[in-house]
Amino acid sequence: PVQGQFFAGGAVTIQAAARDRDGSVAKVEFFEGGTKLGEDATSPYSLATTFAAGPHTIRVRATDNAGNTLD
Repeated sequence: PVQGQFFAGGAVTIQAAARDRDGSVAKVEFFEGGTKLGEDATSPYSLATTFAAGPHTIRVRATDNAGNTLD
């Protein structure tokens, strides 16, 4: 679901876009709060997971080939 959309729980695929102007993206990590849900090292970056019904806040962190990160 997109931000602000009602979600009744179940399976979802989270997608993220990431790029690095002076190198390459090494991985993209997906978090809910402080819990890491998983990561993907190949574009297009995505993660299939399941959630209980209710609100969820997802955070994504991209890491480039030099070890720099951006949330």
